Amino acid sequence: MFARVELDFGSKREALRVPRQALVVRGEQQGVFVISEDVARFREIRIRLAEDEWLEVTEGLQVGETVATMGANLLRDGDPVRVSGGRGSQETSA
Repeated sequence: MFARVELDFGSKREALRVPRQALVVRGEQQGVFVISEDVARFREIRIRLAEDEWLEVTEGLQVGETVATMGANLLRDGDPVRVSGGRGSQETSA
């Protein structure tokens, strides 16, 4: 018996991704700290796929939002933060 199978790994779908180092796990919750007006706010997210350095987010985050990466595990909700670097250092895939 034989079967002919075609797999297309070259197609790309639109996806919102965040760096793996931005993920914070607090008990049963997994999320990221979104930075708005120099304040960090914990936001629960849902992840569909995980690659080496990136996580595909399906819920809880919008394109263009800034997330904490370095030291995210040390933050608490409402902590004041200072964003360094420019928007060019962010990657948002959509």
